[in-house]
Amino acid sequence: IVESQITRKLIASMIRAAQDVQHAMHALSRLDVVFARASFGCDWDGVIPEIGKEGRVHIEKFVHPVLALEKEVISGHEGNAIAVVPVDLILPGKGYQTLMISGPNGGGKTLALKSFGLVAMMVKLGLPITTSRSLRGNSPTIVDFFEDILVEVGDSQSISKQESTLMARLNALASLIQNMSAPSSNGAKLVLLDELGGGTDPVAGSALAQSILEKLISISPM
Repeated sequence: IVESQITRKLIASMIRAAQDVQHAMHALSRLDVVFARASFGCDWDGVIPEIGKEGRVHIEKFVHPVLALEKEVISGHEGNAIAVVPVDLILPGKGYQTLMISGPNGGGKTLALKSFGLVAMMVKLGLPITTSRSLRGNSPTIVDFFEDILVEVGDSQSISKQESTLMARLNALASLIQNMSAPSSNGAKLVLLDELGGGTDPVAGSALAQSILEKLISISPM
């Protein structure tokens, strides 16, 4: 009988305190995220960037954290130190709407493209930017807040839809342009397109790429 009374009282106390416990758990989870971000910044010697709304990115010697971790794992297995080559990420912002990256295969074009998207997401998530402090200059690190990040990277060809590589890319780009055209606030938008105009012959691909870029620029003038 005594055990039953104690059990009922404990259950009643738990029910009364359930909302307070839920609030406490929510607060602890938020604190855990904050400390995780701070720990990430300390471990990677991260930089807190200046943040605006003009669509600017200026980072000297950015180190991709995922690539660095992969290199660390490889070097740990083989016993040899493998360094990640830092990259400068620069978008001037107002007055400069388009950045085109060209170069040979295996030159890091897609990695640089994805790095722009990564740093934009890191700012949205409140994460410090990972750079090589020993190689970085004295210029301030700037990553503005991009309201939308629209990405078309890789081959989204679908056999079930009977789409060719070119049609799959064009359909994806059409959806992206529709999203760009949708009413929204006046915040900056970041659009990342990899191998624009690919999947067909170079002449037709160049014409498609030019028309798509011109359309995107006309939709979102700066």
